[in-house]
Amino acid sequence: MKFSLIIRPTDGLWAGGLFEFKFEIPDDYPWGSPVCTCVDKIWHPNIDLQGKPCVNVLQKNWKPTFTIETVVFGLLFLFSDPNPHDPLNIEAAEEMRTNPVLFKRNVLTALRGGVVHGTEFPPNRGNPSLFGSKH
Repeated sequence: MKFSLIIRPTDGLWAGGLFEFKFEIPDDYPWGSPVCTCVDKIWHPNIDLQGKPCVNVLQKNWKPTFTIETVVFGLLFLFSDPNPHDPLNIEAAEEMRTNPVLFKRNVLTALRGGVVHGTEFPPNRGNPSLFGSKH
């Protein structure tokens, strides 16, 4: 089974953005964990540039008692409480820890469509007038 869902953060650095996550549910679910990928390129310490999110329940901590809802809550948590100490995007995490002003500027550059550290980001499909308005 495959499906997508859209997350629209209402606060934080990614407020106003739309982020599509594709899910692939394995045949052995719930014993096998779903595969989840962010379709929209994002500057985030816990989502790499290929769209892989760092959600513990999707990795080695998966248990058959977890549900898709558990994964979705983990994804929502990435937007409200990014963790620069458990990164997939090491460069974004380092920037978030050492230069939060630059990190915020780069998140907004990526959302609006621009180049961050040599990587081109297409404009996010969300509402650009909200990008960066709630922090």
